[in-house]
Amino acid sequence: MNCLNTLKKHLRTLPLFAGALALSAVLAFSGSSQAQAAENLPASYPVSEPVLVWGTAQHEGDRLVLTNVQGDTVHQEIVLNISDETKILEASGGYPVALDSIRDGETIYAYISQAMTMSLPPQSHAELILCQIPQGAAVPSYEKVDFTAFLSSDVQAVSPAVGQIATLRGTTWAVMDETVILPYLTRNIVTAQDLTPGTAFLVWPAGTAADGLQVAGKIVIFQ
Repeated sequence: MNCLNTLKKHLRTLPLFAGALALSAVLAFSGSSQAQAAENLPASYPVSEPVLVWGTAQHEGDRLVLTNVQGDTVHQEIVLNISDETKILEASGGYPVALDSIRDGETIYAYISQAMTMSLPPQSHAELILCQIPQGAAVPSYEKVDFTAFLSSDVQAVSPAVGQIATLRGTTWAVMDETVILPYLTRNIVTAQDLTPGTAFLVWPAGTAADGLQVAGKIVIFQ
């Protein structure tokens, strides 16, 4: 009788054990997914921010397979999932283009989610893709504002820059008098003062300032 009671007790606890084991597997998957995506990133890098990768694009249905991958990842091949929220822009002016305008074998830059699947190759969602990159041209950077500092008219400038933009990716850009600032797909008038914390923008580099900061040649603000 004691053996029978013991067997019944084990049978009752088996579903609970199986559920706990399944939950542990899910948590382990989630943790491993975040870890493998962030292996090349500094510990202070925001989890919510996309990472930059680039490589050779190949169409696979409504997705892109990126091979010979470089950037903020250890993976040599990544599948990019495209959604209606994905911005696909040509690199010269930052204007939107269709997915099918990307040629197989073309080098593209992509800002993707840090979260990746455990599949081989891993998959990630593309937030922004830059394509049609002119040979030898500087590729713009996709940034989000952390904070900005601009000189008032009664302050003597220490450098030729009129202000600085610190980004969530940890870079700082010098804004000059000649920096072109435009809105994305609208006719609104925008200025450097519209670069408030959290604002996303695309910035084209234009050399280095006297203080060593990267100079923003052109900025396109996403609203």
